[in-house]
Amino acid sequence: MTRRLVVVIVGAVVLAGLLAGCGGKTVTYDQFHTNIAAKPGDQFMLQLDTSGQPGFQWGLAHSVNPGTVKKVKSAFIKNAGTGGVEEWTFQAIKPGTAVLIMGYSKVTDKNALPTNTVTFNVLVQ
Repeated sequence: MTRRLVVVIVGAVVLAGLLAGCGGKTVTYDQFHTNIAAKPGDQFMLQLDTSGQPGFQWGLAHSVNPGTVKKVKSAFIKNAGTGGVEEWTFQAIKPGTAVLIMGYSKVTDKNALPTNTVTFNVLVQ
């Protein structure tokens, strides 16, 4: 009976660890929904429309308090016509506030100012 109890406890601990590692649903925000609330470990996605103009893309123009969140990945999703959506996934790291300023600019001109910016205010608690 003792061995069986140990096996059940170990199984429960392993299952709890796997479930904790799975994470929850990733919440998506766009340029019209810029206030983000997350808990440490949560992931959130920024979806930003692109015009399809050659050489232009979104980038992280400025980040205030970057230790609070970190970039996980980014991807471009082309739509049926011109343009598409850029998806930027971030993970909340520790409690605090962060400001993510995304800029849409010409990639080949490092000195060009963004033609559009979106500011996301992140609260991790």
